[in-house]
Amino acid sequence: AAEQAKVRGLPFAGHVPSLVAVGEASDLGMKSIEHLQQITSACSRDEEALRAEYAAAHASPKGWDSAGVVSRAQALRIVDTYDEARCRSLAARLRKNGTWMVPTLTVLRSIAYLDDTTLAADSRMAYVPRWFSMSWNPRIDFRFKMLTAEDWALRKEVFAEQQKIVTLLHKAGVSFLAGTDLSNPYIFPGFSLHEELRNLVALGFTPLEALQSATLNPARYLGAADSLGTVARGKVADLVILDANPLRDIANTEKLHAVVLNGRLVDSAQRQALL
Repeated sequence: AAEQAKVRGLPFAGHVPSLVAVGEASDLGMKSIEHLQQITSACSRDEEALRAEYAAAHASPKGWDSAGVVSRAQALRIVDTYDEARCRSLAARLRKNGTWMVPTLTVLRSIAYLDDTTLAADSRMAYVPRWFSMSWNPRIDFRFKMLTAEDWALRKEVFAEQQKIVTLLHKAGVSFLAGTDLSNPYIFPGFSLHEELRNLVALGFTPLEALQSATLNPARYLGAADSLGTVARGKVADLVILDANPLRDIANTEKLHAVVLNGRLVDSAQRQALL
């Protein structure tokens, strides 16, 4: 697929398949990687052995079911075999290849803490249809219903490692985009993007860098910086006007005064009506 994308001049991006090394995907020209897919494994000193075990399970009669069992069993080993030097080498490779990262920290956190029953009390649930939010119950979701208390505790350790890796990649100069992965549990349209910006700042991004991950960087990524991404004469008039400076506190992105959409003003009354 990567070879054909290159031949046809098409960018390709998304999840790194479980049987493909992150470094290989980057070398092949993968433009961006979502959710830190396979990154924790790539930062393990046992990366090759882990992938070989997964491949053997996938090739067994039970296929992906067997691979899923192996994946859960490997989680603790991945945490215990974290190798910072290996991770730094990977970061340099990603930067050299121009591979962007879309960590979606908001969804990584929600999935790690999905056993927390207080999540359902979030006031933003008012904006989510009941038929939709019902699927967020981990006892129903096929991805989570088999997890034990020990599994959930380990997921939180993995999330802590993912946060550490994001900080390392950022310091190494890897480029980032803000994303949230809508439809996953406790991801709220609009609201969760503001949350993602706060997550990035908490991991060492400056407020300006966090803002750019949702404005200028996407425009550059899409090759559309001539018309999008910054406020300037001649560019599309898509912007938010705030009541406080987000460069002082990234949480100020939520202090919305007005929205301008393609040159059209959307005032607070209209926004509330939309909500």
